[in-house]
Amino acid sequence: MICLLVLAFAYGAVSAPPAVPDLATTLTQAFDRIDTDGSGTAGVSEFLTIFDHYDLDHDGKMTLAEYMSVNKVPKYVAQAVFKPVDADHDDVLQRTEVNNVISAFDTDGDGVVSRAEFVSKYQQIFASLQNNPFGK
Repeated sequence: MICLLVLAFAYGAVSAPPAVPDLATTLTQAFDRIDTDGSGTAGVSEFLTIFDHYDLDHDGKMTLAEYMSVNKVPKYVAQAVFKPVDADHDDVLQRTEVNNVISAFDTDGDGVVSRAEFVSKYQQIFASLQNNPFGK
């Protein structure tokens, strides 16, 4: 769920005007907005804060529609962001699914998502979109 929020947040930064720096720089900036304590890592509490921002009707769920509305992205982008964290693939992230973000992004198993892990995962997601002939 948090992964989705993070992805949504990152995509919002990526979808900015063409003057935006390269993808890695943009993703780093998105991560830094999530990392509110400046530790270089993001944990469950920081992802919950992001989730709450995207849960527009405050029902404890982030729907694909809410994600699309906040980030102004097409459905295929939102689905790509949701996929790694939406365990039941129902296009709805429950607040309780925030731990899925950690497990999807935390490649070294330390229980938090580092800036490098965040950037790497989003680069993979966006690379898969570039190869998607249906999403463009």
